[in-house]
Amino acid sequence: GGRNLTPAKMQAAVDAGLNGVGVSLDGLAPLHDAVRNVPGSFDKAVDTLRRAKQSGLAVSVNTQIGAATLPDLPELMDLIIDLGATHWQIQLTVAMGNAVDHPELLLQPYQLLEVMPLLARLYREGVDRGLLMNVGNNIGYYGPYEHMWRGFGDERVHWSGCAAGQTVLALEADGTVKGCPSLATVGFSGGNVRNMSLHDIWHYSEGMHFGRLRSVDDLWGYCRGCYYNDVCRGGCTWTSHSLLGKPGNNPYCHYRALDLQKRGLRERIVKLEDAAKTSFAVGRFDLITERIDTGEKVNSVSDSGQVIKLAWANQGQKSPDEGRIPPQLALCRGCLQYIHAHEVTCPHCDADVAAAEAVHQTDRARQQAIINTLTSLLGLPQNNLM
Repeated sequence: GGRNLTPAKMQAAVDAGLNGVGVSLDGLAPLHDAVRNVPGSFDKAVDTLRRAKQSGLAVSVNTQIGAATLPDLPELMDLIIDLGATHWQIQLTVAMGNAVDHPELLLQPYQLLEVMPLLARLYREGVDRGLLMNVGNNIGYYGPYEHMWRGFGDERVHWSGCAAGQTVLALEADGTVKGCPSLATVGFSGGNVRNMSLHDIWHYSEGMHFGRLRSVDDLWGYCRGCYYNDVCRGGCTWTSHSLLGKPGNNPYCHYRALDLQKRGLRERIVKLEDAAKTSFAVGRFDLITERIDTGEKVNSVSDSGQVIKLAWANQGQKSPDEGRIPPQLALCRGCLQYIHAHEVTCPHCDADVAAAEAVHQTDRARQQAIINTLTSLLGLPQNNLM
Protein backbone atom coordinates (compact mmCIF):
# COMPACT_ATOMS: atom_id res chain seq x y z
CA GLY A 1 0.00 0.00 0.00
CA GLY A 2 2.99 2.34 0.19
CA ARG A 3 1.79 3.89 3.46
CA ASN A 4 5.10 3.58 5.28
CA LEU A 5 7.48 4.34 2.44
CA THR A 6 8.46 7.71 3.88
CA PRO A 7 10.80 10.09 2.00
CA ALA A 8 13.71 8.97 4.19
CA LYS A 9 13.01 5.27 3.64
CA MET A 10 12.56 5.78 -0.08
CA GLN A 11 15.85 7.65 -0.40
CA ALA A 12 17.61 4.93 1.57
CA ALA A 13 16.13 2.33 -0.75
CA VAL A 14 17.23 4.29 -3.83
CA ASP A 15 20.73 4.65 -2.40
CA ALA A 16 20.79 0.90 -1.80
CA GLY A 17 20.03 0.25 -5.47
CA LEU A 18 16.24 -0.07 -5.64
CA ASN A 19 15.08 0.15 -9.27
CA GLY A 20 11.31 0.25 -9.00
CA VAL A 21 8.29 0.08 -6.74
CA GLY A 22 4.77 -1.28 -7.11
CA VAL A 23 1.86 0.09 -5.08
CA SER A 24 -1.67 -1.24 -4.81
CA LEU A 25 -4.64 0.92 -5.79
CA ASP A 26 -7.85 -1.08 -5.41
CA GLY A 27 -10.16 1.57 -6.83
CA LEU A 28 -10.60 5.29 -6.41
CA ALA A 29 -10.27 6.86 -2.97
CA PRO A 30 -13.64 5.91 -1.40
CA LEU A 31 -13.45 2.27 -2.48
CA HIS A 32 -9.73 1.84 -1.82
CA ASP A 33 -10.01 3.23 1.71
CA ALA A 34 -13.10 1.11 2.41
CA VAL A 35 -11.49 -2.12 1.17
CA ARG A 36 -8.31 -1.43 3.14
CA ASN A 37 -10.30 -0.11 6.14
CA VAL A 38 -7.69 2.65 6.48
CA PRO A 39 -8.98 6.20 5.91
CA GLY A 40 -6.51 8.20 3.85
CA SER A 41 -4.67 5.13 2.54
CA PHE A 42 -5.46 6.03 -1.06
CA ASP A 43 -3.88 9.48 -0.76
CA LYS A 44 -0.79 7.97 0.86
CA ALA A 45 -0.47 5.40 -1.93
CA VAL A 46 -0.76 8.09 -4.61
CA ASP A 47 1.77 10.26 -2.79
CA THR A 48 4.21 7.33 -2.64
CA LEU A 49 3.85 6.73 -6.37
CA ARG A 50 4.46 10.40 -7.17
CA ARG A 51 7.54 10.56 -4.97
CA ALA A 52 8.88 7.32 -6.39
CA LYS A 53 8.55 8.65 -9.92
CA GLN A 54 10.27 11.89 -8.92
CA SER A 55 13.10 9.82 -7.42
CA GLY A 56 13.72 8.17 -10.77
CA LEU A 57 12.19 4.81 -9.87
CA ALA A 58 10.10 2.75 -12.27
CA VAL A 59 6.57 2.65 -10.85
CA SER A 60 3.78 0.15 -11.33
CA VAL A 61 0.32 -0.31 -9.85
CA ASN A 62 -1.50 -3.44 -8.71
CA THR A 63 -5.30 -3.62 -8.61
CA GLN A 64 -7.66 -6.33 -7.46
CA ILE A 65 -10.98 -6.33 -9.30
CA GLY A 66 -14.18 -7.00 -7.41
CA ALA A 67 -17.83 -6.19 -7.96
CA ALA A 68 -17.46 -2.58 -6.81
CA THR A 69 -14.27 -1.93 -8.80
CA LEU A 70 -15.73 -1.91 -12.31
CA PRO A 71 -17.07 1.67 -12.37
CA ASP A 72 -13.71 2.95 -11.09
CA LEU A 73 -11.46 1.26 -13.65
CA PRO A 74 -11.46 3.82 -16.53
CA GLU A 75 -10.80 6.79 -14.25
CA LEU A 76 -8.33 4.75 -12.23
CA MET A 77 -6.36 4.00 -15.40
CA ASP A 78 -6.24 7.70 -16.23
CA LEU A 79 -4.79 8.38 -12.79
CA ILE A 80 -2.26 5.56 -13.08
CA ILE A 81 -1.00 6.95 -16.38
CA ASP A 82 -0.87 10.45 -14.90
CA LEU A 83 1.28 9.11 -12.06
CA GLY A 84 3.80 7.84 -14.60
CA ALA A 85 3.27 4.11 -14.13
CA THR A 86 4.28 1.93 -17.05
CA HIS A 87 2.73 -1.37 -15.85
CA TRP A 88 -0.65 -2.16 -14.32
CA GLN A 89 -1.06 -5.62 -12.81
CA ILE A 90 -4.63 -6.75 -12.25
CA GLN A 91 -6.25 -9.82 -10.75
CA LEU A 92 -9.68 -10.82 -9.53
CA THR A 93 -10.54 -10.55 -5.85
CA VAL A 94 -10.78 -14.05 -4.41
CA ALA A 95 -12.82 -15.54 -1.58
CA MET A 96 -10.22 -15.07 1.14
CA GLY A 97 -9.61 -12.67 3.99
CA ASN A 98 -11.62 -9.46 3.84
CA ALA A 99 -13.59 -10.73 0.84
CA VAL A 100 -14.98 -13.62 2.91
CA ASP A 101 -16.02 -11.25 5.68
CA HIS A 102 -17.55 -8.95 3.03
CA PRO A 103 -18.66 -11.18 0.13
CA GLU A 104 -20.20 -8.21 -1.65
CA LEU A 105 -16.63 -7.39 -2.69
CA LEU A 106 -16.53 -10.51 -4.87
CA LEU A 107 -17.52 -10.53 -8.51
CA GLN A 108 -20.31 -12.85 -9.46
CA PRO A 109 -18.99 -15.29 -12.09
CA TYR A 110 -21.52 -14.10 -14.67
CA GLN A 111 -20.15 -10.56 -14.35
CA LEU A 112 -17.12 -11.69 -16.34
CA LEU A 113 -19.31 -11.05 -19.38
CA GLU A 114 -19.05 -7.37 -18.48
CA VAL A 115 -15.54 -7.39 -17.02
CA MET A 116 -13.62 -8.96 -19.88
CA PRO A 117 -14.71 -6.60 -22.69
CA LEU A 118 -13.96 -3.64 -20.41
CA LEU A 119 -10.49 -4.96 -19.60
CA ALA A 120 -9.82 -5.58 -23.28
CA ARG A 121 -10.79 -1.99 -24.13
CA LEU A 122 -8.61 -0.59 -21.34
CA TYR A 123 -5.74 -2.86 -22.39
CA ARG A 124 -5.77 -1.44 -25.93
CA GLU A 125 -6.15 2.14 -24.72
CA GLY A 126 -3.37 1.64 -22.20
CA VAL A 127 -0.93 0.34 -24.80
CA ASP A 128 -1.61 3.40 -26.94
CA ARG A 129 -0.86 5.61 -23.91
CA GLY A 130 2.27 3.84 -22.68
CA LEU A 131 0.71 1.62 -20.00
CA LEU A 132 0.96 -2.16 -20.22
CA MET A 133 -1.73 -4.16 -18.42
CA ASN A 134 -0.40 -7.40 -16.93
CA VAL A 135 -3.11 -9.88 -16.00
CA GLY A 136 -2.84 -12.22 -13.04
CA ASN A 137 -3.32 -15.96 -13.29
CA ASN A 138 -7.00 -15.83 -12.35
CA ILE A 139 -8.00 -13.64 -15.31
CA GLY A 140 -8.85 -15.00 -18.72
CA TYR A 141 -9.17 -18.59 -19.91
CA TYR A 142 -9.80 -18.88 -23.60
CA GLY A 143 -12.44 -16.31 -24.37
CA PRO A 144 -12.01 -14.03 -27.41
CA TYR A 145 -9.38 -11.92 -25.59
CA GLU A 146 -7.03 -14.67 -24.41
CA HIS A 147 -4.67 -13.92 -27.31
CA MET A 148 -4.07 -10.46 -25.80
CA TRP A 149 -3.35 -11.25 -22.18
CA ARG A 150 -0.16 -13.30 -21.83
CA GLY A 151 2.07 -13.08 -24.88
CA PHE A 152 2.56 -9.30 -25.04
CA GLY A 153 1.84 -9.44 -28.76
CA ASP A 154 2.89 -13.05 -29.33
CA GLU A 155 -0.38 -14.88 -30.07
CA ARG A 156 1.29 -18.27 -29.66
CA VAL A 157 1.31 -17.72 -25.88
CA HIS A 158 -1.85 -18.69 -24.03
CA TRP A 159 -2.90 -19.98 -20.61
CA SER A 160 -1.43 -23.45 -20.09
CA GLY A 161 -2.43 -24.34 -16.55
CA CYS A 162 -1.48 -23.47 -12.97
CA ALA A 163 2.28 -22.86 -12.76
CA ALA A 164 2.52 -23.48 -9.00
CA GLY A 165 5.36 -25.91 -8.30
CA GLN A 166 6.19 -26.12 -11.99
CA THR A 167 7.77 -22.81 -12.94
CA VAL A 168 6.92 -20.94 -9.73
CA LEU A 169 7.70 -21.27 -6.04
CA ALA A 170 7.17 -18.98 -3.06
CA LEU A 171 8.87 -18.46 0.29
CA GLU A 172 6.93 -17.36 3.36
CA ALA A 173 8.51 -15.22 6.06
CA ASP A 174 9.13 -18.21 8.34
CA GLY A 175 10.86 -20.28 5.64
CA THR A 176 7.80 -22.24 4.46
CA VAL A 177 7.98 -23.07 0.75
CA LYS A 178 4.86 -23.19 -1.40
CA GLY A 179 4.23 -23.53 -5.10
CA CYS A 180 2.66 -20.06 -5.32
CA PRO A 181 2.57 -17.10 -2.90
CA SER A 182 -1.22 -16.93 -3.07
CA LEU A 183 -1.87 -20.51 -1.96
CA ALA A 184 -2.85 -21.37 1.60
CA THR A 185 -0.14 -22.66 3.90
CA VAL A 186 -2.09 -25.66 5.21
CA GLY A 187 -2.36 -28.24 2.48
CA PHE A 188 0.02 -26.51 0.09
CA SER A 189 3.22 -26.27 2.13
CA GLY A 190 6.09 -28.28 0.68
CA GLY A 191 8.24 -27.96 3.79
CA ASN A 192 10.52 -25.42 5.42
CA VAL A 193 14.00 -24.42 4.30
CA ARG A 194 15.10 -24.38 7.93
CA ASN A 195 14.93 -28.17 8.14
CA MET A 196 14.77 -29.35 4.51
CA SER A 197 16.85 -28.58 1.46
CA LEU A 198 15.14 -26.68 -1.32
CA HIS A 199 16.14 -29.51 -3.66
CA ASP A 200 14.21 -32.08 -1.61
CA ILE A 201 11.21 -29.80 -1.19
CA TRP A 202 11.04 -29.15 -4.93
CA HIS A 203 11.49 -32.78 -5.99
CA TYR A 204 9.75 -34.84 -3.32
CA SER A 205 7.09 -32.83 -1.45
CA GLU A 206 3.50 -33.54 -2.45
CA GLY A 207 2.46 -30.04 -1.46
CA MET A 208 4.76 -28.70 -4.16
CA HIS A 209 4.32 -31.03 -7.10
CA PHE A 210 0.54 -31.42 -7.21
CA GLY A 211 0.45 -29.28 -10.36
CA ARG A 212 2.85 -31.61 -12.14
CA LEU A 213 0.65 -34.62 -11.39
CA ARG A 214 -2.74 -33.02 -11.95
CA SER A 215 -4.69 -34.56 -14.79
CA VAL A 216 -8.13 -34.21 -16.32
CA ASP A 217 -9.26 -36.92 -13.87
CA ASP A 218 -8.68 -34.46 -11.01
CA LEU A 219 -11.08 -31.90 -12.50
CA TRP A 220 -14.74 -31.82 -11.54
CA GLY A 221 -17.93 -29.90 -12.29
CA TYR A 222 -17.96 -27.88 -15.48
CA CYS A 223 -14.16 -28.01 -15.87
CA ARG A 224 -14.12 -31.81 -16.17
CA GLY A 225 -15.93 -31.80 -19.51
CA CYS A 226 -14.61 -28.49 -20.86
CA TYR A 227 -13.12 -28.27 -24.37
CA TYR A 228 -9.92 -26.89 -22.83
CA ASN A 229 -9.65 -29.31 -19.88
CA ASP A 230 -6.32 -30.91 -20.81
CA VAL A 231 -4.47 -27.63 -21.37
CA CYS A 232 -6.17 -25.46 -18.72
CA ARG A 233 -6.43 -28.00 -15.86
CA GLY A 234 -9.02 -25.92 -14.03
CA GLY A 235 -7.39 -22.49 -14.13
CA CYS A 236 -5.97 -20.84 -11.01
CA THR A 237 -5.71 -23.29 -8.09
CA TRP A 238 -5.96 -20.50 -5.53
CA THR A 239 -9.21 -19.13 -6.95
CA SER A 240 -11.13 -22.41 -7.06
CA HIS A 241 -9.74 -23.72 -3.78
CA SER A 242 -10.56 -20.58 -1.80
CA LEU A 243 -14.11 -20.58 -3.14
CA LEU A 244 -15.09 -24.25 -3.15
CA GLY A 245 -12.59 -25.90 -0.81
CA LYS A 246 -10.72 -27.83 -3.49
CA PRO A 247 -9.13 -27.07 -6.87
CA GLY A 248 -10.32 -28.31 -10.24
CA ASN A 249 -13.56 -26.39 -10.84
CA ASN A 250 -13.19 -22.65 -11.48
CA PRO A 251 -16.29 -20.57 -12.27
CA TYR A 252 -14.21 -17.42 -12.89
CA CYS A 253 -13.59 -18.31 -16.52
CA HIS A 254 -14.63 -16.17 -19.47
CA TYR A 255 -15.13 -19.08 -21.86
CA ARG A 256 -17.29 -20.84 -19.26
CA ALA A 257 -19.46 -17.76 -18.71
CA LEU A 258 -19.91 -17.33 -22.47
CA ASP A 259 -20.76 -21.00 -22.97
CA LEU A 260 -23.34 -20.96 -20.18
CA GLN A 261 -24.86 -17.77 -21.56
CA LYS A 262 -25.40 -19.49 -24.92
CA ARG A 263 -27.45 -22.08 -23.05
CA GLY A 264 -29.43 -19.45 -21.16
CA LEU A 265 -27.60 -20.12 -17.90
CA ARG A 266 -25.37 -18.25 -15.49
CA GLU A 267 -23.49 -18.96 -12.26
CA ARG A 268 -23.49 -17.00 -9.03
CA ILE A 269 -22.03 -17.53 -5.58
CA VAL A 270 -23.66 -17.26 -2.16
CA LYS A 271 -21.74 -17.23 1.11
CA LEU A 272 -22.81 -19.91 3.57
CA GLU A 273 -20.19 -19.82 6.32
CA ASP A 274 -17.47 -17.50 7.67
CA ALA A 275 -13.80 -18.36 7.46
CA ALA A 276 -11.96 -19.71 10.48
CA LYS A 277 -9.87 -17.24 12.48
CA THR A 278 -6.53 -18.42 11.06
CA SER A 279 -4.23 -17.15 8.34
CA PHE A 280 -5.26 -18.04 4.78
CA ALA A 281 -8.51 -19.60 6.06
CA VAL A 282 -11.37 -19.81 3.59
CA GLY A 283 -15.11 -19.77 4.10
CA ARG A 284 -17.87 -21.81 2.56
CA PHE A 285 -19.76 -20.81 -0.58
CA ASP A 286 -22.55 -22.24 -2.67
CA LEU A 287 -22.06 -22.12 -6.44
CA ILE A 288 -25.47 -21.89 -8.05
CA THR A 289 -26.29 -22.43 -11.72
CA GLU A 290 -29.56 -20.76 -12.69
CA ARG A 291 -31.57 -19.80 -15.73
CA ILE A 292 -30.94 -16.22 -16.82
CA ASP A 293 -34.55 -15.46 -17.78
CA THR A 294 -36.39 -16.91 -14.78
CA GLY A 295 -33.76 -17.29 -12.05
CA GLU A 296 -34.75 -20.94 -11.65
CA LYS A 297 -31.99 -22.92 -9.95
CA VAL A 298 -30.65 -25.71 -12.13
CA ASN A 299 -27.77 -26.92 -9.98
CA SER A 300 -25.70 -25.99 -6.95
CA VAL A 301 -22.35 -27.03 -5.53
CA SER A 302 -21.78 -26.55 -1.81
CA ASP A 303 -18.58 -27.83 -0.28
CA SER A 304 -16.87 -27.12 3.00
CA GLY A 305 -14.09 -24.64 2.53
CA GLN A 306 -13.02 -25.35 6.12
CA VAL A 307 -11.79 -28.81 5.12
CA ILE A 308 -8.97 -28.67 2.60
CA LYS A 309 -9.47 -31.32 -0.06
CA LEU A 310 -6.57 -31.90 -2.41
CA ALA A 311 -8.19 -34.88 -4.10
CA TRP A 312 -5.49 -35.74 -6.58
CA ALA A 313 -5.52 -39.20 -8.07
CA ASN A 314 -1.74 -39.41 -7.85
CA GLN A 315 -1.11 -38.76 -4.16
CA GLY A 316 1.94 -40.60 -2.88
CA GLN A 317 3.75 -40.62 -6.21
CA LYS A 318 7.22 -39.17 -6.65
CA SER A 319 7.37 -35.92 -8.55
CA PRO A 320 8.16 -36.50 -12.23
CA ASP A 321 11.66 -35.50 -13.30
CA GLU A 322 10.20 -33.46 -16.13
CA GLY A 323 7.10 -31.29 -15.96
CA ARG A 324 4.05 -31.65 -18.15
CA ILE A 325 4.30 -29.97 -21.54
CA PRO A 326 0.82 -28.55 -22.21
CA PRO A 327 -0.75 -28.79 -25.67
CA GLN A 328 -0.07 -25.86 -27.99
CA LEU A 329 -3.31 -24.36 -29.23
CA ALA A 330 -3.94 -22.51 -32.48
CA LEU A 331 -5.92 -19.31 -32.94
CA CYS A 332 -9.08 -19.33 -35.02
CA ARG A 333 -9.06 -16.18 -37.16
CA GLY A 334 -12.82 -16.29 -37.42
CA CYS A 335 -13.58 -15.66 -33.73
CA LEU A 336 -10.12 -15.11 -32.17
CA GLN A 337 -10.57 -18.04 -29.81
CA TYR A 338 -8.02 -20.78 -29.30
CA ILE A 339 -8.66 -24.22 -30.75
CA HIS A 340 -6.83 -27.53 -30.79
CA ALA A 341 -4.36 -27.82 -33.65
CA HIS A 342 -6.21 -30.73 -35.31
CA GLU A 343 -9.44 -28.77 -35.81
CA VAL A 344 -10.59 -28.26 -39.39
CA THR A 345 -13.79 -26.42 -38.47
CA CYS A 346 -13.80 -24.09 -35.47
CA PRO A 347 -15.98 -25.56 -32.69
CA HIS A 348 -16.79 -22.04 -31.49
CA CYS A 349 -17.81 -20.18 -34.65
CA ASP A 350 -17.98 -22.94 -37.31
CA ALA A 351 -15.43 -21.14 -39.47
CA ASP A 352 -13.26 -23.05 -41.95
CA VAL A 353 -9.98 -22.78 -40.03
CA ALA A 354 -7.67 -22.89 -43.07
CA ALA A 355 -9.79 -20.45 -45.08
CA ALA A 356 -9.98 -17.98 -42.18
CA GLU A 357 -6.20 -18.19 -41.73
CA ALA A 358 -5.67 -17.57 -45.46
CA VAL A 359 -7.83 -14.44 -45.34
CA HIS A 360 -5.89 -13.25 -42.29
CA GLN A 361 -2.53 -13.73 -44.00
CA THR A 362 -3.76 -11.90 -47.09
CA ASP A 363 -4.90 -8.98 -44.97
CA ARG A 364 -1.57 -8.93 -43.14
CA ALA A 365 0.33 -8.87 -46.42
CA ARG A 366 -1.83 -5.98 -47.66
CA GLN A 367 -1.22 -4.06 -44.41
CA GLN A 368 2.53 -4.69 -44.69
CA ALA A 369 2.59 -3.41 -48.28
CA ILE A 370 0.83 -0.19 -47.22
CA ILE A 371 3.26 0.31 -44.33
CA ASN A 372 6.25 -0.30 -46.61
CA THR A 373 4.96 2.28 -49.10
CA LEU A 374 4.37 4.89 -46.41
CA THR A 375 7.73 4.36 -44.73
CA SER A 376 9.47 4.55 -48.10
CA LEU A 377 7.76 7.86 -48.94
CA LEU A 378 8.67 9.23 -45.51
CA GLY A 379 12.24 7.97 -45.71
CA LEU A 380 11.86 5.84 -42.56
CA PRO A 381 13.27 2.36 -41.87
CA GLN A 382 10.76 -0.33 -42.73
CA ASN A 383 8.82 -2.04 -39.95
CA ASN A 384 7.97 -5.64 -40.73
CA LEU A 385 4.64 -6.77 -39.25
CA MET A 386 4.74 -10.26 -40.71
